[in-house]
Amino acid sequence: MALVLPVGVFPKAAWFHSYLKAEEVILEVHDHWQKAGFRNRYSICAREGAQLWSIPVAGGRSHHRPYADVLFIEKGWQRRHLQAIRTAYGSAPFFEHYFPELEAHFQSGEGRLLQWNVRGLELCLKWMKTAPRHRLSESWIAKYPEGVSDARFHPEFLSEMFPNPYYQVFLTETGFVPGLSILDVFFNLGPDWPKSMGLSPKMTAGKPMAGPH
Repeated sequence: MALVLPVGVFPKAAWFHSYLKAEEVILEVHDHWQKAGFRNRYSICAREGAQLWSIPVAGGRSHHRPYADVLFIEKGWQRRHLQAIRTAYGSAPFFEHYFPELEAHFQSGEGRLLQWNVRGLELCLKWMKTAPRHRLSESWIAKYPEGVSDARFHPEFLSEMFPNPYYQVFLTETGFVPGLSILDVFFNLGPDWPKSMGLSPKMTAGKPMAGPH
């Protein structure tokens, strides 16, 4: 069954869990901008607990613009975000393994937010050694036909993962903090984190998509 997913900034691990389980994934790139969503926000865990970070975008309060037209509003935000990530995960087991590429990705954060987000998803798939199994939507479809699972507006439909707490840097101080960005999982568990979800090698291997139908 095909699965339609929204595109955000380093989504939660449940997003990737659903991605890896799907036979085919359609990334929605023709929707309209929605403020206060995960398209420009992500959560990490610091000593004080969960922190929500927002990427500044031009006209972020407008609901009438296509998501694909949303632009970064300023330069310099990358430094603040990278410093927060370094503070939160500098002592994590896999920080040194992933941070250089993540830093390069953040520093490329200019132009259109959607394109940058898609590149971020592809970076995560690279880290998982997983071939992309998605294609981009060709146009806006308000209601998909039977046989297509639509998770664009119902994130609760995304499969749950990690029923048991996993290691986090500040586990002793905060207890286990669920619902964070996939970055938390990568820094703490490394490339083999899908095994913690019970995903089989066949699922994680993936297969390249042939392109839009």
